[in-house]
Amino acid sequence: MSHIEEGTTTIKLTALAAAIAHGDTAAIQQHPCLALLRQAVTLVAEARHGSVGSTYADYDYRPQTCNTNLALTIPGELPRGIGLVIDTATGALTFKGDPWHHRACFKEIQQQIVQNYVVLAHAAALRRMRAQVSTQVVEHQVVITGVFHG
Repeated sequence: MSHIEEGTTTIKLTALAAAIAHGDTAAIQQHPCLALLRQAVTLVAEARHGSVGSTYADYDYRPQTCNTNLALTIPGELPRGIGLVIDTATGALTFKGDPWHHRACFKEIQQQIVQNYVVLAHAAALRRMRAQVSTQVVEHQVVITGVFHG
């Protein structure tokens, strides 16, 4: 049977949640955490030949909105998509969608988005500290290197 599932993460974006709760469209669109989320989702979309949109589909393929306006659809793998939602009370990032016969992919996509987000956030933090940043994949793990020149 098909139904909407919710996957939780340990990522908490409280400032973004506050902007969403207040309906501050300008603050939401300019928020650096949302920019990093968009990058993380786009990287997965490109790797899997998917597309990034603003809605995912329920079991009847009716569009469902996400308060981040970020959703990923992958033809053949995740045809109904997966939406990224911020809990406005806690700031927790959650994933919503109907994985119907694609449960393993649904979980894998969540992990890839979270991993990309964490890597991008760490790299951004190092750059803000004026480090020269590089990333590479070593034995299925992303290694971030920050070099400070003084």
